[in-house]
Amino acid sequence: MAGDLSDRGRWFIDRYILHTTQKAETRARKGREAEAELAKVALILDEYEGTNSPTAPIVAKITDVRRLIGEDNPRDAMRVAKEALQDALALEQEALRRKENREQLVELLDALPPNPQYAIQAELDMLNADRTDLGNLLRPVFPSAADLDRARVLLRNFPGKIQRVQQNADARGVIIRELQSAHAALANDLALVSRRLENLEAKQAPEWLELSVDFTLAETDIPKMKAALDNFDMAEITRLNGQVPTIRTLLDQLKRDIEAVEGPLHLQDVQNLNISDAQKEAVASLGSKNFDAFSDAMDAIADLDQRYAGDCSAAELLQTIDDLRDARADRDAKRQDAADHPDDATKQADATRAQQLVDAEKVKLEVIEQKRSILQAVLSNTFSADKKPPFPPELLADAFAIIKRNPKVGQAMLDALARGTRYKDIVDTARLACDGVDSGFADRNGNPQLNADAAAWYARKLVQKAGQYPVPQDIIERYTTHPYMVQDIPELNGINNRDELTTKRARYVGKVLLGPDGKLNIDAARVAVYDTLLNFHQVGRQTPVLAEHMLKTLDFLENNPEAQQLLDDVEAPGIGGGRGLVARDTGKQRGELTTEDFRQSILDAMLTPIYQGPVGSCFATAPAIRMRDEDPLGTMKHFRDLAVDGVLRPKTGDPVPAVKNVPGNQNALTRSFEYTVATAAARIDHKGKHRQLENSADEIAKLLGEKVKSGKKRDAATARLKIAITDAFEFRYDPEVLVGDANDGSSSRGKYVLFNKATGQPVANIDDYRAVVKDIVHKTIKSGDTSFFTSRGDVAKLVDDPRFAGAIKINGAEPWDLPSGGDGTSATEVLDEPVEMTYVLRQAEINATPPFERPAKLMEKFIESFVPSTDPADPSEKVAISTRGRHLFNALPGHPSTAPLREGGPANLAANLQRELLDPAQALAAAPMSAAALAAPFEEIVAGLLRNSKSDAERLALRNTLENEMPAADMTPRQFEQYVQTKVSAALAMRVQEELDQWKAPLNPQPTPAEEQEKRAKIQASVEEEKRRRLDSAILNAVETPQFVIADTNWNGGDVVRYLVIIGDPVNGTAKLCEKWMPSGRLENFSEANDWMTDEWYKVDKRNP
Repeated sequence: MAGDLSDRGRWFIDRYILHTTQKAETRARKGREAEAELAKVALILDEYEGTNSPTAPIVAKITDVRRLIGEDNPRDAMRVAKEALQDALALEQEALRRKENREQLVELLDALPPNPQYAIQAELDMLNADRTDLGNLLRPVFPSAADLDRARVLLRNFPGKIQRVQQNADARGVIIRELQSAHAALANDLALVSRRLENLEAKQAPEWLELSVDFTLAETDIPKMKAALDNFDMAEITRLNGQVPTIRTLLDQLKRDIEAVEGPLHLQDVQNLNISDAQKEAVASLGSKNFDAFSDAMDAIADLDQRYAGDCSAAELLQTIDDLRDARADRDAKRQDAADHPDDATKQADATRAQQLVDAEKVKLEVIEQKRSILQAVLSNTFSADKKPPFPPELLADAFAIIKRNPKVGQAMLDALARGTRYKDIVDTARLACDGVDSGFADRNGNPQLNADAAAWYARKLVQKAGQYPVPQDIIERYTTHPYMVQDIPELNGINNRDELTTKRARYVGKVLLGPDGKLNIDAARVAVYDTLLNFHQVGRQTPVLAEHMLKTLDFLENNPEAQQLLDDVEAPGIGGGRGLVARDTGKQRGELTTEDFRQSILDAMLTPIYQGPVGSCFATAPAIRMRDEDPLGTMKHFRDLAVDGVLRPKTGDPVPAVKNVPGNQNALTRSFEYTVATAAARIDHKGKHRQLENSADEIAKLLGEKVKSGKKRDAATARLKIAITDAFEFRYDPEVLVGDANDGSSSRGKYVLFNKATGQPVANIDDYRAVVKDIVHKTIKSGDTSFFTSRGDVAKLVDDPRFAGAIKINGAEPWDLPSGGDGTSATEVLDEPVEMTYVLRQAEINATPPFERPAKLMEKFIESFVPSTDPADPSEKVAISTRGRHLFNALPGHPSTAPLREGGPANLAANLQRELLDPAQALAAAPMSAAALAAPFEEIVAGLLRNSKSDAERLALRNTLENEMPAADMTPRQFEQYVQTKVSAALAMRVQEELDQWKAPLNPQPTPAEEQEKRAKIQASVEEEKRRRLDSAILNAVETPQFVIADTNWNGGDVVRYLVIIGDPVNGTAKLCEKWMPSGRLENFSEANDWMTDEWYKVDKRNP
C-alpha cells in the first residue's frame, strides 16, 4: 500500500514533516528568546541585589518562565519573560529614584547647621541622636522607601529643634560672653590691684593690712569665674554674672582707697626727678595704672638725669640744636687748624676739646629728646587720659620696659604711638627691635648682620614703620633674620624724588616678578615688596601706599590666570607701536627691546599706583584710578595696547595714538594711559573742546563767506569750510606744559594743545593757524568750488585781515592757548559706560547757607547722593564727584566712617548728622583743654614758625615765646587759637618786614608807596596762610574730632593717600572741610576749602536707562 501512495499523499506527508519541523524550530527559537529576556532580567536583579528592592515577584516569574519553557510552551514563556523584564525595569527606575532622593536628603543633611556653641549636654544628645539616625538611614546607597520617609520626617523636624536649641544657646551665650568680658577686665584689675598692694606692703604702708582684707574679699570670686567658664557650669556662670556689679564696685572702691594711700607715696618717689611739678604728677599717676610701668618710667627718667639733668623745654631743645650745629662747625675748623699745624700741641688740644664739646651737646640733645618723648606721652599724649582710643593698661608695663631697656628704641616707639593707634603692633615691633639691637640683627645662624650703630638706626626705623604700615610681626621677624635684609639694592639708591622712587621700586619688584621663562614668581615678588619696606638700605625712605598697592596687585595676578595668558600672548612689535614708552620704562634703546621688555613694562605699570601728580589731568586721572581699582584686567589690556600697539582703545570712539610726552622720572605706561584718555576725551567731547573748536571754525567760515559770489551759495560754502577747518585740527593732551591758571589747589602743568592733523605738529601761533586755513581754502577752490568765491586771493586776504584773529578765538582765548582742564564725563566715557552729571549741591543751596554751615550741608547732600551699591558696603567703591570747573575726583560712598550717618535711612539723616557730627563739634568747642594738653600743639606751632623764621630778631622772639609763654591755664580751642595768635604776632610782623626789606634792597629805583603796599599785602597774606595752616593742623590733631571720609582727592603718591574729609571743627563748633593723610592719619588744613565751598558739586555716574 505504501508503495501505492499517490503523489498527492507523498506531497502531504512531506508538507507535514516540514511543518512539524518548522514548529519545533519556532518553539525552540521562542524558548531562546525567552531565555534572553530572562538574562536581561537577571542582570538587573544582580545589579540591584541588596538595594531594598522587592525582587520576589520577579523571581517567581523567572521560575514560571523556566517551567513553561520546560513544558514546551514558549509562547507563554515569552509573555511571562517580557512581564518579568518590565517589572525589573520598573524596579530599576524605582531604585534609582530612591538613590536620587537619598542624595538630595544627604545634601540637606550636610547643609544642616552645626550644633550651637552653648548648647547643654541634653540638647546636644537630642540633636546628635537625630544626626546619628539620619546617618544610619541614609548610609545605604539605595535606602528603602520607608527609611527615606523616616529621614524626611527627621530632616523636616530638625531645623525647628536646632532653632529652639539655638535660642536657648544664644541666651546662654549672652550670659557667658558677659562673664567672659567681665572676667577679663576684672582679672586684669585684680592683677594690677595685687601688684599695687604688694608695693604698699613693700613700703610698709600702715593702711596695707586693712586694704588687703578688702582685696581678699574681691579675690575669691574672680578665679571662680574662669573655672565656671572652663567647665561650662551654667548655674555657677549665672550666679557669678549676677555678682559682677558687686565685685566691680568693690574693686573700684578698693582702687580708690589704694590710690588715696599710694598717691602721696608715688609723689614722694618722683621728687628727685628733674622734671616739673605737673610732669611729676603725671608720672606718679602711672603708679595707679601699672606699677611696673611706673617703676620703669622712674628708672628711665633717673638714668637720663644721670646723663643730663638740666632744662628739657622746647626752647632748650632748639637752643641745643643750634649749639650742636655751632659746636660741629667750630670742631671742623679746629680740626682743620690742627691738621695744618700737626706740631702745635695747643691746636691739637683745642681740636680735642672741640670734639668733646660736640659729644657733650649730642648727649644733651639725645637726653632732651628722649625725656621729652616720655614726659609728653605721660602728660598729654599716648598714656594720658585724653588719648583716643585709650592706650591699653595691660601694655603699659611692656612699653616702659622697652623705654628702660633701650631709650632710643623707646623714643621711636613713643613717637609711633603718638601718631598711630596700632598700639600692640608698635610695642611688639619695638620689643623685636630691641632684640635685634642686642644681637646685631643676627641671621638664623646667630651671626650679627649689623654693627651697633647700624643696628640702633635700623631698629628705630623698624618701629617707625610699624607706626605707618601694618606689616605682620611674623614677616618682620622672618625678614630681619634673613641675609637679604642687608643686601644692597643699587638701582634704588640715591633717589630723592618721590615719584621716581615709586616708579623704580615698582620696577624692581616687577623684575623679580617676571621669571626668565615668562612665568610669574609671585612669592619672590612678595619678598621684593618687603625689600622696599624693610631692607636696611631702603627702610629710611617709606612708600607704604606703593607697598600696599603692589601686594594687592600680586594677589590679583596670582588669582587670575587670564593675566598670565595676556602676558604670554604679548610679542614685541616689529617697528613702531609703543616702543618709545617701553624704552623709557626699561632704560633701553628702541632697537634693543625684546618681548620680555614689553611684558616687563606691562607688569611695572600694573605695580605702579595711578595718581595725579603736578599735572592738571584730574578729569582723566579720576576715571583711570577707578578703572584700575575696579577692573585691573581691563586696565592691564590697556597697558598692553599702549605698549605693543602704541594706541588706547577706548570704549567709545576709535583707537587713539598714545601720548608719549610723559615725565621722565615716572612710569611711562601709567602716565600715557592717563594723558591718552584725556586726548581721547577731547575727540568725543561734543559739549566741550570739540564743540568749542566747531564754534571757532563756524566764525571763521562766516568771515570767509563774505567773499562768496552768491548769497544762495553762501550757506553751502561756509558749511563746507566749517567742516574742513574743524577736521584740520585736533586737541591732544600735553602733560608737560606749564600752566598758571590751574585752580584745583594741586596742579601746575598740563593742558590741551592744538595740533595740525596733516603734519602732526602743534599749532603755536596765529601764523601757524592762518597757514592751515589758507591751505584749506586753496584745496576747497582747487576741488572744483571756484565758483563759490570771488577769487582765491580775496579769501586769502580775509585770512590776513585783523578780524580773523578775533573770529578764531574760543571763549576769548586763542585755540593754541586755552585754559587748562577738561571734561570729566567724556573722559569717563572713554573707559566706561556713558555717564551724566547730577547735582549734589546746587548754587542756590550754597547761597542760602551761611559759610560756616556749608560743610555740614555738603555732608548732608553727600549722604543723600552717594549710596553704597553693595550690602555690606565696599570701602573701596569709587564714584566720580566734581566741583564745577575745579576738580574731578572719586567719592567713597562705602567708607566705614560714614556708616553711622546712614543708620536708619534717609529719615534719620538729620538726627544722625546732629548726633555724630554737630553735637560733638559743639562739645569740643565748649570744653576747655588742659594746660598740659595744650603744651604739645603750642610747641608744634611755634617751633614750626621758628624753623621758617627769616631773621635773628624773629628767631629770638619766637624762642622767647616758646620759653616764657607756654599756656599755663586751661583754654577752649578758640581761646587757645587766639592766645597763640597774640603771642606770635610781633614775631610774624618782623618776618613781614624782613621779607619786604629783602625785596626792596636790590631794586633801583625803589618801589613806589603803592607798589610797596601791594607787596606788603602779598607777604602778609603768605605769612597769615602759614600761620593758619600750622594753627589748624596742630589744633585738629590735638583733639579727637569726628571725621567722615568722603573722597579720594587723586593727589596721592607712593608714600601717602590724601582723603577729603568733613570733620567737627573744635574751634568753631561746626563742620569743616579738610584733608586726612594716610597712613599717618594726620588731619591737614585744606587751603582751598573756602573756594570749594562756593562751587557747585556734581555726581558723575552712569546714565539711567
